[in-house]
Amino acid sequence: MSRVEIATSTSSSSRVSISSTNSSPQGVRRTPQSGDRGGRPRPLALVSGLPSDSHTWNLLYLELLIEEAGWDVVNLGCCVPVPLLASEALSLRPELVALSSVNGHGYQEGVRVAERLRAEQVLGRVPLVIGGKLGLVGRPDAAAAQRLRSAGFDDVYDDENLRRFTGLLRALHRAHGRARSGSETVRRCG
Repeated sequence: MSRVEIATSTSSSSRVSISSTNSSPQGVRRTPQSGDRGGRPRPLALVSGLPSDSHTWNLLYLELLIEEAGWDVVNLGCCVPVPLLASEALSLRPELVALSSVNGHGYQEGVRVAERLRAEQVLGRVPLVIGGKLGLVGRPDAAAAQRLRSAGFDDVYDDENLRRFTGLLRALHRAHGRARSGSETVRRCG
C-alpha cells in the first residue's frame, strides 16, 4: 500500500490521506487527528459505498452533511470491498457507520455488509445505517428494508428522509458528548 498524507489548510484537526492498493479502490479520506475513540472531541462517522457501486457524489454529499452536523468523517469512497470496510471499522472504531448506494443494489449488498460488521463483537453496538437508491424498482421496498434491519442495520433510509437521518446524527452527537463527560455510554440505536 502506498500512502501520501497532505495537511489541509482549512482545518488543523484533519489531514487528507490518499491511499491505494491492488485490491481496493483509490480514495481520498479525511482522518481525524484527535487520538483514540475515547479521547475524540467530536464523534467519528465512517462513510462508504458498497462493493459494486462506483458512484461518488452521494458519498461526498453524505460526508459534508455529517461534517456539518459536527462530526469527523472518514470517507472510504466507492466500490469498497466488504473485508476492507470491516477492517477500517475495526481500526477506527467509529460512532456511526453510514453506507450509501445509488446503483440499486443496496438491498442485496447491504445484507452481506451488515452480517460481516455485526460478526465483529466490538462493532456490534456501533450504529449502522444505509440509504440511497437501494433497489432497482425506484421506490422503497418494505420487505427488503426489513431484511436489512434483520441483518443488523439500525435504520434504512430508502425514502430520502434526510430529516430523520439528521435527527439520528444529532442524537448520537449528544450521546457522544455525554459519554465523554462520563455520564453515559454511547449505545447502539434501535
